[in-house]
Amino acid sequence: MNTSLRTFGRLVGAPWRTRISQTSARQIWGSALGVALFLAGIYNFQGGPLTVVVAGVGLCGLLVSAWLLTLSGLQRQNHPHLARLLPGHVRHLRWAVWLVWGVPVLVTGGVVAMLGGDVWLALLLSGLSLSLMTAFVRWPLSFLLLFVLPPAVVPLWQSLPWAASLTQALVAQWHVRPLPLTLSMLAVLSLFQVRLIGDGRAAHVRRYEGMQRLIESMKDGAGGFNPRHQGRWGQRINAAMGALSRRCLARLLRHPRPTPAHCLARLEYPLYGAVHWTMIVGTLGTVLLVAVGILAALSLLVPDLAGLRKAAPQLPVHWWWLGIGQLCMGLVMGQLFNMGTALQRSRKEQALLVLLPGVPQQGRLRAGLLQRHGLTMLGLAVPGLLLITLSELPGPTLLLQGMGLGAVLASPLLLRSWATQRSAGQGPLVLVMGAVTLAWQVLPGERLPVPVALAVMGGLLSLVALVWFVALRRMRSEPLAALPMGRRAA
Repeated sequence: MNTSLRTFGRLVGAPWRTRISQTSARQIWGSALGVALFLAGIYNFQGGPLTVVVAGVGLCGLLVSAWLLTLSGLQRQNHPHLARLLPGHVRHLRWAVWLVWGVPVLVTGGVVAMLGGDVWLALLLSGLSLSLMTAFVRWPLSFLLLFVLPPAVVPLWQSLPWAASLTQALVAQWHVRPLPLTLSMLAVLSLFQVRLIGDGRAAHVRRYEGMQRLIESMKDGAGGFNPRHQGRWGQRINAAMGALSRRCLARLLRHPRPTPAHCLARLEYPLYGAVHWTMIVGTLGTVLLVAVGILAALSLLVPDLAGLRKAAPQLPVHWWWLGIGQLCMGLVMGQLFNMGTALQRSRKEQALLVLLPGVPQQGRLRAGLLQRHGLTMLGLAVPGLLLITLSELPGPTLLLQGMGLGAVLASPLLLRSWATQRSAGQGPLVLVMGAVTLAWQVLPGERLPVPVALAVMGGLLSLVALVWFVALRRMRSEPLAALPMGRRAA
């Protein structure tokens, strides 16, 4: 018994030990302090009930993240070679997965029983929820079906006479004898859980290789697209989303000009990789086309959704302004978190590129790239904040204004010296953005009039533009460091 418990503890604790070893104590305490300050600010300015709700939602999110981390860690330990060659490895992993699923279900049922609720319904819903998240771990792209299946399947199921009769019979049987139905459903769900662990056969090998490709593709991130880390469908999706990028690059190469601006425009493609603006716009365009196609098909197939086509043009103009403004600010945040990271990760390539004729030398290369980056952010932030402010919607306007201003005020952090950084450092960006968002909502006391809000935001944008101008002038005379130096280089 003790041996089994130790084995279970090692299997479940392996992903946590890895995550803790990769996270510094400063990051852990900094995150805890930030969460505490955020809850304290909400409590002081908005009252206790909202604080309890926010804390509860945050706690549920942390628990779900911890559960997913544990389950995905068990799946990664299920290597096909270990499954074939190590006796008892598959059995121990399946027991671990079953317990990781079963213990939260039983705990949920116990809590609901103490509160006087419906225990059987709580057991069934918790088991279904955890099994749904297990399906997301096994098939990562299956979450897309959540946006398609419910609006299509539920009305179709309700329209079928035999389906409605079956549903009524099951509900009636549930009210009379809930125990057999709950236990049978939980038994089926437990079998689905243990099927997450493969036995080393060909199907398991293919699934594990696909998971590794997905992990490596996510690690690529801002580093660009690597065909070795993509499956067949991944390559097709990337080809569709990168059509605009390929067309713009081909046009740029067909018309070469011996100017610094043209040189920087060509260098942005390999240095930015998958986060170049053409890739972002192409991705958004592809997603919007697919979403419009799905909504059109659903409105034609499902009669209850046909009213969407009539309701969309009747939306107030303020909501259209808010949507377009938020789209602009979303692009600003993408620039803030992605392109700065891409430039920081490609600093070695930049140090080699300065050896080529025609490439701006030393700090002028980094200053030129960041200048184009900053101008793009400022050009998107001005219309985005203007449209969000003109929408004058009391609820979302303040929040979106604060997030947009936070992104703009955090942008000067991209001008820090790379020689003293080991990583891109997105933590300070998130902290500044969150602090400005909170301050914008609580400091004025009430919503500012539109002229005053525009004047304040215009002054802040002008201040940020002045900081960028001064920092870029100083950067042009600095050397271009390719590697971290000093105590942070370790």
